[in-house]
Amino acid sequence: MGHNGGSQSGPFNFDAWAELAKRDPAAFERQRDRYINAVIHRASNHQRMRRLQFRIDRERIRSHTSLQACLRLSALMWDSYCDLVDAVIPLAGNGIAPGSLSPPSTVKILPFRKPG
Repeated sequence: MGHNGGSQSGPFNFDAWAELAKRDPAAFERQRDRYINAVIHRASNHQRMRRLQFRIDRERIRSHTSLQACLRLSALMWDSYCDLVDAVIPLAGNGIAPGSLSPPSTVKILPFRKPG
């Protein structure tokens, strides 16, 4: 994909990635894996990042649709966020009880029209 496609040294180019995903999904997945592995390799906590990526990949595999994968990963992020908040709040001493923060119970669904 080169510099404009989201190489490890250049800026992320969403349009180039989207075009590759439409044109050649298998090549997109290979490039995606290379990009993710390069980012993880450079991270100081690469073992932890590799475990997280493994968990993300498992959720994607277990999901039957892209929407289901998105919902599963969103729940995973909220769980991690809530765990982080529960760990930090007692240190901050601000009086908020651990476990009292949770993801929103309702969300507004935005309608999207198919292009055409």
